[in-house]
Amino acid sequence: MFKETRGLEYTLEILRAFHKNQDKHDSKRIYELIVQGGRVNASLTYVQKILPRLAKAGLLLSSESGYELPRGIDDIMVSQVLDICDMPESTSPLYKLCDQLKAAVSLTAINEFYDFS
Repeated sequence: MFKETRGLEYTLEILRAFHKNQDKHDSKRIYELIVQGGRVNASLTYVQKILPRLAKAGLLLSSESGYELPRGIDDIMVSQVLDICDMPESTSPLYKLCDQLKAAVSLTAINEFYDFS
C-alpha cells in the first residue's frame, strides 16, 4: 500500500509515460521517462514497487522483457488507480479531484487537471 500522497502522483505519471510512449518498457526505462517529464522525482526503487501493483490490477501487462499498457487510458478508471494507491484521505487538489470522480470515470476525465497528452 502506498500511504504517501505522492504515490498517486507517481502512479499517474507512470501511466502517463506508458500512454505517451506506447511500447514495452522495463522499470528503468519507465523511471527515465518520468524523470525526464520533470513533474515528479520518484526513485527507481519506488517505481519498481508501483509497476507490479499496476500489473496485478490489470492496468499493465507484465512479461520478462518489461511492462506495457494493454489498453488506452480511456479504459482505466480513476477508482482503479486510487485502489492501487490505497491512500488515506488527503487535502491535495489532485486527490480531491480523483476522489470526487472515482465512481465510473476514466483517467481522461482528469486530463484537464493532469495532462495525459
